[in-house]
Amino acid sequence: MQAVYREFRLVLNRGDGIVMVRSEAELLERYLHIQKMRFGRRLTYEISLEPCILEEEIPKLILQPFVENAIVHGFESAEGIYTLSVTGIKEEENMVFCIKDTGIGMSGEQMEAIWDKADARKYASQRIGRYAIKNVRERLELIYHEHYELRIESRVGCGTTVHIVVPCGLKEIRQNGH
Repeated sequence: MQAVYREFRLVLNRGDGIVMVRSEAELLERYLHIQKMRFGRRLTYEISLEPCILEEEIPKLILQPFVENAIVHGFESAEGIYTLSVTGIKEEENMVFCIKDTGIGMSGEQMEAIWDKADARKYASQRIGRYAIKNVRERLELIYHEHYELRIESRVGCGTTVHIVVPCGLKEIRQNGH
C-alpha cells in the first residue's frame, strides 16, 4: 500500500499543468486502486476511455477531484456497495467525460452551494469539495474560455453524475493563443 501511495504522489507532483488523457486515466486508476484496497468489495469502478482521445491533452486534475469527491462525500460515510464509472468519448470535435457514482447524492441546496460565488478562502480548508470544484471550473475557464461545459446532476439517494465537455486539440489552442 505504501508503495502505491508513493507512486500516486509522484504522479501528482510532476508539475505539468497539461497532460494527455492517458496520463489522467493512469492517475485515476492509481487513485481508485488505493481506494479499492480501503473499501474492498464495497467499491467497484470502471474507467472506459475511447482510444482516440488517449493522446489528446487536457488540464491536469480535471477528472480526479470529482472521483475523489465521490469517494469522500458519496461513499465514505455510507454503508453498502457503490459503483463509480469514468467514461470518455469523442463527440464531433469535443471530448465528453462522465463521472458517475451510486453514492448518497446531493440535495438541491447542496448543489446550489457548489456554484455559490462565496469567498473561496472559506472552503480552502476543506479536504475536498466545493473548493476543488471551483478550482476545476476556474482552470477550465482560463484555458477554454466559454468553450467548455461542466455540469453536475445529483439527487439524494441516487448518486451524482458529472459531465465535462472540452474541445479536442488543446495543443493547437495553446499554440494559437486562443
